[in-house]
Amino acid sequence: MNKIDEIKLALLASKLGPMYKADFDANAHEYIAYLLEENERLRKQLDGTADVIKVKENALTQLKDANDELATFISQQAMELEEARKIEFPRQMEGRGGWKIDYNFIEQIQQEVEHAFAHDVSSFEQIEAVLLAIENLAAGQEGEGNQ
Repeated sequence: MNKIDEIKLALLASKLGPMYKADFDANAHEYIAYLLEENERLRKQLDGTADVIKVKENALTQLKDANDELATFISQQAMELEEARKIEFPRQMEGRGGWKIDYNFIEQIQQEVEHAFAHDVSSFEQIEAVLLAIENLAAGQEGEGNQ
């Protein structure tokens, strides 16, 4: 039988009559000393547990803060990536000549294709159509990543 059970039994027995009460009273100092020591031990254990909880709460707070920072960083990176994925070719000022894309830019594309691929590209309209299609395709691939 452990000490707590012994104390409980002695307290119960003390209610049965004076003879048992005398036994309880004789051991009362021992019981009180034990209970005070046990109380102190449990208080220290509780204090230690509270300290552990505080440390864990601080760690959790730091992890939450780091998670929030990471989420913000990822969101910013996603916006930057989306912005970087946008393709928009230079526009013709006020749509002069009926062109949407800058005529000089189309001419540069034509010269580059002829030079790099030895392929005659005479239709500026076709070049502009391809460039506009590229813009539309890039704009329509939101969230799909590079194909």
